[in-house]
Amino acid sequence: MISMSMTAASNEGYAGLLFDLSSRLSYMDRREDALKAIEEAVQLYRQLAADRPAAFTPNLATSLINLSNCLSDLGRREDALTAIEEQSSYGDSLLLTVLLLLLLISQRP
Repeated sequence: MISMSMTAASNEGYAGLLFDLSSRLSYMDRREDALKAIEEAVQLYRQLAADRPAAFTPNLATSLINLSNCLSDLGRREDALTAIEEQSSYGDSLLLTVLLLLLLISQRP
C-alpha cells in the first residue's frame, strides 16, 4: 500500500514538472520538445484522474488545453481539436469540483 501511494505521489509531482517544462519549452519555441513533455504529463494525469477524479481531473483538463495549444502551434489542427474536445468533456466534473471546493472553504470557521 505504501509503495502505491508513493508511486501516485511521484507521478503527481512528475506530471506537474512535465507540465511546467512543456510551458517553458513552448515559450522558447522548442515546440516538438514541448509536445513530448505535455503528452507525457497528460498520460500521467489520465492515470491519476482515473484513480482520484476529484483531485486530478482539473489538472488533466488544464494539461489537455496545453496539449491542444502545442498541437495547434505545430499545425496539427485536427489533433488539437481532439484534445480540446476531450478537455471539454470534463467541463461538468471540473465545475462540480470547483463548486464543492468553494462550499468547503466557505464552511470553514
